Order: sequence, then C-alpha cells, then structure tokens
Amino acid sequence: MPKLLQQQKSGYQIQAEAEDKGLVVEVPTDLPLVSIDASIISRVLDNLVGNAFKYIPPGGTITLTACKADQALRVSVQDNGEGIPAEQHQRIFEKYTQVKDETGQPLRMGTGLGLAFCQMAVQAHDGTIWVESQVGQGSTFIFTLPLPARKVPSQPQATGRRSTPRNNTPDRHLI
Repeated sequence: MPKLLQQQKSGYQIQAEAEDKGLVVEVPTDLPLVSIDASIISRVLDNLVGNAFKYIPPGGTITLTACKADQALRVSVQDNGEGIPAEQHQRIFEKYTQVKDETGQPLRMGTGLGLAFCQMAVQAHDGTIWVESQVGQGSTFIFTLPLPARKVPSQPQATGRRSTPRNNTPDRHLI
C-alpha cells in the first residue's frame, strides 16, 4: 500500500505544484501487507485524490494515510476543501449522484460514477468505504481492506510463477 500511495503523490505532483496545493503521504514503516488487486485499488485512490483536487482551493492540502485498524488496513484521503453536507454522505456513493449546492445544482461537472465505482471496488475486496465531512472543513474518504487471516511475510515471496485467476476471481497480490 505505501507504494500505491506514493504513486498517487508522484502522479499528481505536477498538478499540485501548478495549482498551489499540497499533497502529503503519511504511512508507518511497519504497515502490514494486504491481498488486493493493485490496479483496482489504484483506480480507487486515483478517483478519491482526483476528487479532492477538484474541491480544495489553492493553498489546500490533501493527505493520504494508511494504518492498521483492528483486522483491516485503513486508508484515507483527507482534504481541507469545501466539505459535504451530512444529508449527502450516503447518497454520493450511488450511481449518477453528485454533491449539489443549496440550489440543487452540481458543484462540479462529472458523471457521478466515480464514488459508486470506488464503493463497488472496495466491497469486491470485502472492505468498506465511507466519508466523514463537515461543510467548510473538508472531507475524509476512508476505506478498509481486510488483513489476511494468517500471518504473511513482511515481503512477498517470489515463486517464479505468475498467479492466474480461477473462476473469474481477481488476480490479487500482497501489497
């Protein structure tokens, strides 16, 4: 997971500098490994970070964190942007739903599919996703991914074989 978070930071660094926005990654060195489809979870992170960039003003900051929480890995994307009204916290994960202003107009252009995708992708990994937000104080999008039930090595073991999906299950690796 630290690598995926650092890749997000690297991928958005030019935009952050051009828009005078901060992007910070905070990850402990002893973070446990988790079995995920890295390309899917990378898309989840990309969507959450991309949304945060849309909703923070110049001078704002986005913080990416990951930590162990009970039997899960907890990942968060926090911003100090506009925030989301409490009555919209659940609805924004529905297809074609967007955050709206007090007149009912969407705040930004888009399809309203990004957070629905994030929810489906995280749930496909047996995780959960939610938002904590207050208007005027920013938002924190949090998702959890279950840790393996058995103890795994701190570094993935190379087998010389490529894992192949069975029965249409995703190709997961310890990240």
